Amino acid sequence: MKQQVLNLEIDLTQPLKHWAEYYDSNAAVRAIWTRGSFLQLIKTKRDFFGDAVINLRSGTFLRESFSERLSLWLSGRKPNNLRKAA
Repeated sequence: MKQQVLNLEIDLTQPLKHWAEYYDSNAAVRAIWTRGSFLQLIKTKRDFFGDAVINLRSGTFLRESFSERLSLWLSGRKPNNLRKAA
């Protein structure tokens, strides 16, 4: 497996939100993904979300800029993990 080295600085003055808290507080996200599939999206699209996702020993946290990056990802032509609409 190829290991990537990221050179990111964490701005500790910016509030971080745990991914589960973000999921629970966002009805639009809950309408699209289950908890597990949302976490999988965050982990598999790590390159796309970049510094909007912070992985610490205590879990995966999201910066305020995550919402913007998620909107940008969803505006793509065909995001590859969305279920078909009913």
